[in-house]
Amino acid sequence: MFLKVLEELNGGYVNTYAIDCAHEHAEVDSKLNLNQICNERDEFQPLFTLYKPPEIKINPYTGKEMPVQQIGFASNQVSDPDVKKWITDNVPDYTQRLMTKEDAAQFSAEEGIKKVYLFSAKQKVPPIYKALSAQFRNRVRFAFVNVEASVSAEVAADFGV
Repeated sequence: MFLKVLEELNGGYVNTYAIDCAHEHAEVDSKLNLNQICNERDEFQPLFTLYKPPEIKINPYTGKEMPVQQIGFASNQVSDPDVKKWITDNVPDYTQRLMTKEDAAQFSAEEGIKKVYLFSAKQKVPPIYKALSAQFRNRVRFAFVNVEASVSAEVAADFGV
């Protein structure tokens, strides 16, 4: 039923897997025990869970690897648009919002890494931009500027947008 949504989003937004618990399968990821996921289910209905990577790999206080965050689908509405919205709303976001001239100056002053700016009239960061920021994290920094916000309009004007 949802394979169309998964195929559409698999083109760059997120990696998706459909697991049929009625059949034996190889593990997709060694950190995820898929057999355990299937065995926890008593009822026969679709289960949607996002496994969101941690924002930092190692906990600076304990020195241990940070866990993967599990986000369950909590809505009673199970339709293609609802599942797609839930997925795109939960794409990891590593963009930096530039709200003031000071934010922009600090962002542009960082050395040793390439930067990308997105100037938009939208209030929220587009899912594909969030996906790009996650994919190229630690290699390219992504900034988002809402040009309609009064403070951010000054930042946009400085760039000729």
